[in-house]
Amino acid sequence: MTPAKNEPTFEPSFCAMLTRCPGLQALIIQNPLGVVPYHHDHDGLLESYQVNITNTVLVVLATSCTQLKQVTIEGTCHGYTPSGFNRYANSNGSNNLEYLKVDLNPDDYDIPQIVNMLPRLVTLYCNNLGFQTRFAVQPLLQQRGGSLLEDRYFPW
Repeated sequence: MTPAKNEPTFEPSFCAMLTRCPGLQALIIQNPLGVVPYHHDHDGLLESYQVNITNTVLVVLATSCTQLKQVTIEGTCHGYTPSGFNRYANSNGSNNLEYLKVDLNPDDYDIPQIVNMLPRLVTLYCNNLGFQTRFAVQPLLQQRGGSLLEDRYFPW
């Protein structure tokens, strides 16, 4: 990330904004296909400004935006770790979450545990969960009247 002169980086600016949004109900962050948004710096040159959702951002979401019902984080904009995401899912601040669309690799994340930690989650949208994870998660969501949505990428 290369912010313009005297311009804060994304994380602190975004976190400061989130602390002022306690009633936020939907958060959609998309950075499809690794597209990097740009802004003008003071010299008129374009500088990249990469969106990055980190563990710190998740902590601020959990403490400041407790009314969130929908979270979508797409593309290459996630810099959180499994432990950071688990802390978010296990916090009281995520208790109202009903819809979650994120990239969670089943090799790194315990997705059934995450679904169990989110008591109101009815829709989970992920990519390439694999048979075992899908088999464990889908019934949990169906018991809540929801569903598992999945994009599957095929190697051919």
